[in-house]
Amino acid sequence: MPEVSLLATLTGTVVGFVLGGLWYGPLFGTAWMAAQGWSSETIEAMKRSFDPVRVYGGNFALGLVACFAFGWLVGPRPLLGHAVAAGVAVGAGCIAASLAASSLWEGKNFRLILINGGYQAVRFVLVGLAFGVIG
Repeated sequence: MPEVSLLATLTGTVVGFVLGGLWYGPLFGTAWMAAQGWSSETIEAMKRSFDPVRVYGGNFALGLVACFAFGWLVGPRPLLGHAVAAGVAVGAGCIAASLAASSLWEGKNFRLILINGGYQAVRFVLVGLAFGVIG
């Protein structure tokens, strides 16, 4: 099994989870919903069928997987600069670019691509920071 800091994995997951709440809430929530083309009726219908355990629990579990994989990628006790640079490469270069490519095929608008890709880019810089500081 690879040597991955479980504390950095958990920290990166929590930081990414909190960032997501801020990013898709007060920071860009209204713009994100508008870019999705959701009306107030759509949002109300979604609230009625919302399963918080599935959405939040699943998101947290997948965040753990992503952070663990990131930790495996950067290795044990990476230098801070290397870990943050890896966060930029993974977040912007891999995840955001892949999301953008899929979104183009799906006909998503550019604003939505920037919001979703921007979240992943910032998230993985913070994950890199966690691994660079904690190890």
